[in-house]
Amino acid sequence: MKKTILLLITLFIALMSYSQVGINTDGSDPDGSAMLDVKSTTLGLLIPRMNEAEKNAIVLPATGLLVFQTDEVTGFYFNKGTPVSPDWMILSGDNLGDHIATENLDLANNKIINLTEPTVNTDAATKQYVDNNGDNLGDHTATESLDLSNNKIINLTEPTANADAATKQYVDNSGDNLGDHTATETLDLANNKIINLIEPTANTDAATKQYVDNSGDNLGDHTATENLNLANNKIINLTEPTENADAATKQYVDNNGDNLGDHTATENLKLSGKWLSNDGGNEGVYVATNGKVGIGTTSPTEKLVVNGKIEVEDGIIINDAGGQGVSIGHASYDGVSVYHAGSPLTQVVSLDKNGFAVAGAENNGLYIGHSGGNGVYIADAGEHGVDVNNASENGVYVNNAGGNGFYVDAAGDDGVHIKKAGTISTTQSSALDNGIEVEGASGNGLYVGRTNADGVHIYKAGTITNSSNSTLDNGVEIEGAAGYGMYVGYSGNDGVYIAHAGGDGVYVGTADDDGVHIYKAGTPTTTSISTYDNGVEIEGASGYGMYVGQADKDGIHIKKAGTPTTTSSSSYDNGIEIEGAERNGIWIGRADYHGVVVSDAGGDGVYITNTGSDGVYVGTAGDDGVHIKKAGTISTTQSSALDNGIEVEGTSGNGLYVGRTNEDGVHIYKAGSPSATKSSTLDNGFEVEGASGNGLYVGRAYKDGIHIYKSGSPTTTSSSIYDNGIEIEGAEGQGMYIGYAGINGVYVDDAVNDGFYVNDCSDGLCVKDATDDGVYVTSAGDYALYGNTTKSTREWGLKTPDKVSAYNVTSKGSSSYAKNTGSSTLEPGDIVCIAGGLEENVLDGEGFPVVNISKATKSNSQAVFGVVEYKVSIREEMEDAPEGETPEIKKSFEYANGNISPGNYLSVIVFGQAKVKVDGKENIMHGDPLTVSENGARKIRTTEINGITVAENTGLLGKAIESSSGKGKITVFVNCK
Repeated sequence: MKKTILLLITLFIALMSYSQVGINTDGSDPDGSAMLDVKSTTLGLLIPRMNEAEKNAIVLPATGLLVFQTDEVTGFYFNKGTPVSPDWMILSGDNLGDHIATENLDLANNKIINLTEPTVNTDAATKQYVDNNGDNLGDHTATESLDLSNNKIINLTEPTANADAATKQYVDNSGDNLGDHTATETLDLANNKIINLIEPTANTDAATKQYVDNSGDNLGDHTATENLNLANNKIINLTEPTENADAATKQYVDNNGDNLGDHTATENLKLSGKWLSNDGGNEGVYVATNGKVGIGTTSPTEKLVVNGKIEVEDGIIINDAGGQGVSIGHASYDGVSVYHAGSPLTQVVSLDKNGFAVAGAENNGLYIGHSGGNGVYIADAGEHGVDVNNASENGVYVNNAGGNGFYVDAAGDDGVHIKKAGTISTTQSSALDNGIEVEGASGNGLYVGRTNADGVHIYKAGTITNSSNSTLDNGVEIEGAAGYGMYVGYSGNDGVYIAHAGGDGVYVGTADDDGVHIYKAGTPTTTSISTYDNGVEIEGASGYGMYVGQADKDGIHIKKAGTPTTTSSSSYDNGIEIEGAERNGIWIGRADYHGVVVSDAGGDGVYITNTGSDGVYVGTAGDDGVHIKKAGTISTTQSSALDNGIEVEGTSGNGLYVGRTNEDGVHIYKAGSPSATKSSTLDNGFEVEGASGNGLYVGRAYKDGIHIYKSGSPTTTSSSIYDNGIEIEGAEGQGMYIGYAGINGVYVDDAVNDGFYVNDCSDGLCVKDATDDGVYVTSAGDYALYGNTTKSTREWGLKTPDKVSAYNVTSKGSSSYAKNTGSSTLEPGDIVCIAGGLEENVLDGEGFPVVNISKATKSNSQAVFGVVEYKVSIREEMEDAPEGETPEIKKSFEYANGNISPGNYLSVIVFGQAKVKVDGKENIMHGDPLTVSENGARKIRTTEINGITVAENTGLLGKAIESSSGKGKITVFVNCK
């Protein structure tokens, strides 16, 4: 008992005398480098003992905290991590030799040294053992081939047995003498000679060149027993023949030719590759070995081929032709020229070089009753494939064709050019090379009654590198045109009229310019031309820009216009489908009424899969930018009286759905006459630069009012299961950006669920400048405004530099920003007090001033301010700015790891729930009022005087929500009043 009292007295004296602590039995001072110095030669230091679960449950363990773990792998553990992210490490060393490894040992480029010599096969070998135990090839028999890898065998002795390896010297000295033995196989000289050969004496001797040259043959001294092959040589110096069997000289043959005219042929005349001519020259008629006849050519490819002109007095009759009726490979002038047929009223002679020219015909210029292949086939024409100057009836009439009614493979100018059809006063010609050009027609520019395949099919017009054909039966198909796919200069009625098409009404595979270009349809008041390569361009129309009565598939289908980077096709039957366009999918210069009218659509009224720029762009509209009355089957619609950017009166699906765009999902420059506009530099789901009415108005939608899947390239997307006013699954920039709105930026009149719901983004909702309400929700069945953040660095459910007005606020607590101006480093859970003064303009005037604080002690407890929540730092980011303006730097506080050193900023909980450090000597119960001690929170002391409970004069921190019972921190409701 005496020793215990002595130890306590000694400890008390030490605590009173030093800021350090020494525990010993000899009364010595603690070491100057130690906060705690324990000295004993008989006793040890007992560190707190606990199991692994208890160790891992320590709240915010300090870096370096030491415990002894009693289960699993026992031993001393210390926290080498941080309080927020602890990392427990055992202090025990490892002896590699006392256990069996369960995984590979990584030496990280180090050695294993001091290794003993191996004794069994599985021992690790030392360098010495390996060097001394190399392989001696001579002490064993090889069981496989020895690969020398292009190296030599050196120091080899001379061979003595047949199986020995031979040295180079042995081989060089042991050459073969061919004369000392009889050959048993053919000798291959490999293109070399046998030289120094003596003259032959026996029949089997090899003959020298000299012997052969001097021993020629005299053909006249013997009778031939086989044919004599002259090998393309002549027999010369031949005497004139006297007997029938004598060989004839050239002179004898030339002077004794046959006169075919003085007798009757008794067999076929064989020309043997010779001409049938007047003077014996290479001209006239030539019969090839295949029986085909050529006139002026030795290479006839058909039954009769004429290289030159043919003049026919009474015409040509072709009874039946399996292929082409007439094929003309090349003609310097007209391929076929007919001056007049029948008794035409007039004749017009063409000065051009035409494939087929008819100066005048009483009836049809060209009539083909039936053809198994093409009625007319033109492979290549320098100018027009067919030119009809004037026809009293049809310029070209095809009654019935099993294949294409009219096929033009390639034309240097227009594929088909008709100057005037019927009686029309005005014509308009094109300067381009067009597939079909009609300068003027009193009826339709082109009319096709019925075809089994395409009504009109043009492969190429002009000089075009790309073409694309359709697998369907189309009204008009043009695979490729250097100019317009179809050009109509002027038409009294419709420029193009399609009554009914089983496939696409109009299909254009690829066009270097506009897919379809119409200058004027009817008598429009004005016209406007586009500078881009458009799928369909109509400069002016007094009625609709484009009208399709009925199409079983797409009303209009354009595969490519210009050179788009990519294309995408739809599996649906759409009113208009454009797979890809270099610029705008549809461009309308001027329309006196709506630019596009969708009266009724079973699927999407307008569907855009992918565009390089804006999905829909409306420059200026006198009424709504885009107006859709009804999409799908919906019973109720609601119209707006204002001029809106987009107005959808009713839809059974989404009011507006955009699958994917590289820039804005929907971009509207102006709707109505707004007083100002503002554009965004980001790729937004929906952008309205200015609207005199609502930026966006949706009357009624059974699903989402607006649904955008992706805008720009967001890192992730998230969809909602509810029917929302606006749903944007993902946006690279702002989910919604409105540059300027005369009234509300976003107006939600009535929402069954959330008025505005943001799942995950940078700023959930950012309103930069609102003259009226930034967000206004009149009635919401659930939350009027709901924010849930997941990142600790962006943790503001609602952030505003202005005041928040509410009838009732429910929250866990309230925080304030502060600056540590004291000398102590702070940690989460420390109690702080007001140090005096404010720091102004920390965030360039945004938000409120920052309070100066320091660590609370007993002496300054009356100035208690709150509890440390965490460290913060200042984040700077560039704000979005209109083009041409300098963007501003936006500053804000964000969470930061670590303790709060002097001069750092922090967040302080001033009201509500907080985890607070407590004095370990205190037995705090829930409900106890708390104040400040040197070691944390403690209970406020009370005493009873004359029956009255009196509390000590100290600052109030708040009330304990839980008991301390061995805990380093407890939950406290902070209320410093």
